[in-house]
Formats: sequence, C-alpha cells, structure tokens
Amino acid sequence: MKPLQAGAAIAFTIFGTTALHSEPARSQVSKPTAREIIAAIQHEVPISWAEPTVDTFKAGNPDTPVNGIAVTMMATMDVLQRAAAHGENLIIRMSDFF
Repeated sequence: MKPLQAGAAIAFTIFGTTALHSEPARSQVSKPTAREIIAAIQHEVPISWAEPTVDTFKAGNPDTPVNGIAVTMMATMDVLQRAAAHGENLIIRMSDFF
C-alpha cells in the first residue's frame, strides 16, 4: 500500500463508502485509491473488522484515485452534488442508503 500524502483527509465510517467516478489525475503525484484509504483507516482503528460486515463500498470503483473526501451523516443528493462540485470523489457516510 502506498503511504498517504501529508494533509490527506481520513475519517471512519460505520456503514460504508462510495467512490464516485473521477477524471484521470492530471498531476504526476500518485493519489491513493479509495480502497487504500479505507485499508489505512481499518489499520489505524483498533476494532475487529470481522466478516461479514455492512462496512463496504456501496457504489463506484474502489480502485479509483481519490481527489478529495467528504464525510456526512447521510449521502443525500445535495451532499453528493456539493462533494462533486468540490472535487471530492470519496464519500464516507454514517447512514446506509439502501
């Protein structure tokens, strides 16, 4: 796993994540993928990550490079639109939407 860049936002979620499609990275710096960020969170949070779990990717490709992270209680359309407008393509939320 690649180390996270300095200043990378990290948060923990109870019910899952969404990795929205993003355009290819334009800089030469390799960005961590959504899967790598969640793995880093799981490594740092001292709880049991037993299977099966509801803590999974609900939409999108976990191997998408992450440009930014939004953290929310509910992934409403308003939250998704604002996150996309700010270039945040990893949405970490508390409430499950399915």
